[in-house]
Amino acid sequence: SPRRTPQRWLPLVWVVGTWVLYAWRLPVNYQHGRYLIPIIPPLLVYGVGGLRKLWRKATRGWLWVVTRAWGLSTVLVLVTFLWIGATTLAEDVAVINGEMVDVARWIEANTAPGTLVAAHDIGALGYFTQRPLLDLAGLVSPEVIPFIRDEKELLNWMYERQAEYLVTFPSWYPEMVADPRLEPVYQTETAITRKMGQDNMAIYRCRWDL
Repeated sequence: SPRRTPQRWLPLVWVVGTWVLYAWRLPVNYQHGRYLIPIIPPLLVYGVGGLRKLWRKATRGWLWVVTRAWGLSTVLVLVTFLWIGATTLAEDVAVINGEMVDVARWIEANTAPGTLVAAHDIGALGYFTQRPLLDLAGLVSPEVIPFIRDEKELLNWMYERQAEYLVTFPSWYPEMVADPRLEPVYQTETAITRKMGQDNMAIYRCRWDL
């Protein structure tokens, strides 16, 4: 009906709006674009709806072609993405274990309980250590959101909170880690990370007395 027609496009409007907002506020493609996963279900619904219409309108000859093409493409896509998914999962696990988990275990073994650690990101640190955390990404420290991209302000915030260590990838905060008050004390040596064109995660001791 005329009243229902505009409503059919609302999910698509939401999909496009989400994509535009993501490109504007977080224009990165790391971790396989995981922040865009919510747009997949509506697209699947549109795809199934379109296939259903095609099925209804197809002649017997075209129906034979469509069913065979659909079945073949489903098998090919399934096999291809099972291989790609398994390979990608293995690489991602190797990076996480060699970077995030490794530095978390270093913090646990080489710092005293109660040591305040600033980090991006905090997942493995929160799981493997019992240290209080300052989150430079703003998930558990939302007060940083207004200046989340300002490295000078982030550094001042760390100073005000008297963070004792910083854990991050150096390329994520090049201006911050160049500050002489941040003393590098540990960096991982995970080869697969470098093979993927990224730098290894590092730990810095904060020496605010300098």
